[in-house]
Amino acid sequence: MRQLLIASLIIASLTSLQGCAPAIVVGAATTAVIANDRRTTEAFLQDQTIKFRSNDAIYSNKEIGTQVHINVISYDQQVLLTGEAPTGPIREQVEAIVASIPGVKKIHNEIKVQPNSRFESRNRDAMITAKVKGRILRNSSVDPSKIKVVTEHAEVYLLGIVTEEEATASVKIAQQVDGVKRVARVFKIIEEGAAEEEQEISPEQLNQESDGALMDKILDRINNPTPQGSTK
Repeated sequence: MRQLLIASLIIASLTSLQGCAPAIVVGAATTAVIANDRRTTEAFLQDQTIKFRSNDAIYSNKEIGTQVHINVISYDQQVLLTGEAPTGPIREQVEAIVASIPGVKKIHNEIKVQPNSRFESRNRDAMITAKVKGRILRNSSVDPSKIKVVTEHAEVYLLGIVTEEEATASVKIAQQVDGVKRVARVFKIIEEGAAEEEQEISPEQLNQESDGALMDKILDRINNPTPQGSTK
């Protein structure tokens, strides 16, 4: 539990450094998400960092920041981009900006070339997301804590580290929700009963190291990840 509390503090510091508003609330809710996630604590933090840095890089860009509406979702260092851009070149520019963020392994560019969506459209998407999550919650074959649901233009994107059975079940659930136009899988598939990926920072290290040393190590891994390629 100590490492989860440390993770919460790191997320809070990353948020404040990026100037994100409103700031996220950390504590029991954050640690619960990390505890039930199949990603390691380090991978979870890496995804948060990618999201914060990508949003900052996009919206602080003087050429395109005021012209686009972009959502950045990072899961296990695979980044899903949704939203709108006014032209194809700007769409590609957004992808290039995100590809330059340390730690990004792969990009799924689902940005549409069209005017920015209106509040009514985003509200409908939020309702669809809530309905999909609700149905997944009521389904005994899928653990809702393992599936992330994102909706844009009535198209549902499902992310997570799941088995093929879980992936198939969650897709079927989403397809049955009224208003859904398309369901896209953005999963990392694991074998049934497969062990979790080995953490680069082991439980023994987590228990033995001081809080300060542990925070320094995790932040160092986040800020200096192993270089990775980026593809569409």
